[in-house]
Parts: sequence; C-alpha cells; structure tokens
Amino acid sequence: MSLITEIIDGAASDASVPTVLRKLKIVAFRTGSVKLADWVTKELDGYASGDPIPTYRGPIGTIVLGNFTGIGGRTAQNVPLPPSTFPEEIRESQLFMLNLHDSVASIEEMANKDHINMAWPSDAMRYYNSGVRSGTITRILVDDMMLASAHRPIMRHVFVGVLDAVRNRALDLALELEGVSAEVGQPDAPAETRERAASVANTFNFYGNSNVAVDSSHFEQSMTVQRGDLESLTHALREIGVSDVAIADLRNAIAADADESGGAPPLSPGSRVKMWLAQATTQFGTGAAADLAAEAVKAYFGG
Repeated sequence: MSLITEIIDGAASDASVPTVLRKLKIVAFRTGSVKLADWVTKELDGYASGDPIPTYRGPIGTIVLGNFTGIGGRTAQNVPLPPSTFPEEIRESQLFMLNLHDSVASIEEMANKDHINMAWPSDAMRYYNSGVRSGTITRILVDDMMLASAHRPIMRHVFVGVLDAVRNRALDLALELEGVSAEVGQPDAPAETRERAASVANTFNFYGNSNVAVDSSHFEQSMTVQRGDLESLTHALREIGVSDVAIADLRNAIAADADESGGAPPLSPGSRVKMWLAQATTQFGTGAAADLAAEAVKAYFGG
C-alpha cells in the first residue's frame, strides 16, 4: 500500500489525527512543500500565541459563568456574565472568544470529556470588579457581591469539530495528491511527480473556511420541529449538517436542564442549552447553519 493510500484510509476512518498528520509530514518533506510542512508541524506541535490560526480553531463564541461572594459568606454560583454588560471592545476579546492553539493530540484528549472548564485569569476578576464599581461594566448582582472566579465551559463538540476539520483537510489534500500520482510521497517518486505534488500542496487552502453553505429556504420548507419532540429536533439538526456528537451534547444539555428544573422540560433554554447555542456559531459549518440550529432549538422550546 502506498503512503498516500495509507493517508486517505486513515483520514477517512477513525485513525487518530496525529497519526494521519505524521504521514502527511513525510509527504511534505519528500515533495518539498514548505506550506504543507508548516501546517502539519503547527497542528502537531500547537500554534504559538502570535501565530495566525485556521478559522476552524477560532474565534469560537463561549459562555462565561461567574462565582460571586458577598458579605456574611453569601455566594452565587455559575452566574452567566453576558458580553452585553461589558464595554463593546471587550465583547469579542479573549474573555469571551476562544482561540485554540493546542496541539491536535491535546485537543483529542479534551474531546474525550463532556466539557472542559477554562478559567479566567485573576486579572480578569480585578478588571470586572473595578469596572462594576466605575460603571463601565453593568452590574448584574446586588451591590456587595464581588466576582471571585469565572470560567468558560467548552463543550465536547467544539473539540470534535476542530479534529474533524483537520481530518477533512488532510483527506481532501491526499485525494488531490493521489490525482497527481499514486507515487506521491514515495521515496523513489520521480522529480516531476514531486514538483507537481508540491504545487498542489502549496496552493491548498489549509487556513480558510472551506465549509459548504446551507440552503435555509430548503430547511424552512421541509423541516418541522415539534415543541418538546427530541426526535424531530434531532432530525432537523442532522438535515443541516450538525454532527451526531454535537446533537448528543445538546440532548444531554436538555436533559441536565430538565433535571435542574425538577424533571419537567423547561419552557425556555436552560443554562446548558444556552452554552451549546453560544458555541454553535463557528462549529456548524456556516453562519447560516448556526442560525438554523438556533431556530430549531427555539422551535423545540415553543419559541
């Protein structure tokens, strides 16, 4: 089996993303493709803080939950901190938007958990409390409550989405390279084959958004979500390309919110469903898909 065939088979199956990329790294060096080598190396090792990152790694909208303390030991846990209460220039900053610079191996580890909590730095708490006192940040609790800590819960489908994007790019490129020659990546490949392969790799779109747009009119005409009907919601989300992992996360979020409300289905999205929606914008292919997913969830709750 040729190296390029191994890459195609691995990218099209459940082989680990680092394994697929290491084989692509061999292709990069044997063909002399600097652009491919750079992308593979950064995906394997992680992106430096100053490096531009591919669109599938961010920015990703997140929900922020704060823990407050007050006089007499009073506390308020997991209070949402809406970006709208902050100055406009902060609403799309790193406090609310996630940019994933981690290696694909680290992202695979994070994708094995239901969610990951990313804490705000201590300076952010000082900034928040000072902003509330000065009036630049809108107060959401009573006067004596101070923000003690804050975190961003990032759901599993975000990390799975990044891995899928890397896998899909590896597969797309490998198929294009196979079209050049099955010998691409072999140590004894002719010089002409290496040059043509390098040309393909050096013009490949690694960083931009290669997702296909969704036809919203088709969705509106053919999809019906019944209030409180999980199966119709699941069907609608699959029709617009939302992954099974993301759908499973949403179903778990709906169930968890119902448990918090005494077992009865909430009449509006609870905190976990809102978290899911907050992270939909960059994870479901296009802005249209994210909007349609939000509309489907709204219909489920009778909105």
